[in-house]
Amino acid sequence: MSEAPKPLAREELARLPRKPRALTIGNFDGVHRGHQVLLEALGVYASRTGLSRCAVTFYPHPGTVLAPERAPRLLTSLEDRVALLRRFGAEEVVVLRFDESLARMDAAVFASEILAQSLDARHVVIGQNFRFGNRQSGNAALLRQLGEDLSFTVDAVPLAHWRGMPVSSSEI
Repeated sequence: MSEAPKPLAREELARLPRKPRALTIGNFDGVHRGHQVLLEALGVYASRTGLSRCAVTFYPHPGTVLAPERAPRLLTSLEDRVALLRRFGAEEVVVLRFDESLARMDAAVFASEILAQSLDARHVVIGQNFRFGNRQSGNAALLRQLGEDLSFTVDAVPLAHWRGMPVSSSEI
């Protein structure tokens, strides 16, 4: 098992090498079939364009910061999550430290500062139910709109289903 990268605070993202990336974003707890579908879509796009495949995840789980009393029990450790993301095609895994500062960040600021500027996103793959920004104010439609102004495209992938139910870490 490889060691997980240190969770980076927003101001520490400048340490990352500057390179154009195709990326996917999520908690990726368990790296279940739904997550694997995102990574497959990321791989297809990156192979076609020559971009680096990057998975962006959060530590600790946002629920432990936002609502500790309702925080989900995690399926995998951070180290295992990073290893699974790499096994399923991520060449690079960026772990963002989820803290009050990140929780309060406006969706447009997240897209601009984190995705476009710090990570040099050229393409972003998300699940159709992806939410981001302060109070989860951003969704796939907003990210697609912001991406147009920030020079990245967005692919919102339909949720994977198993036995008629959407695959999710909370259901697992």
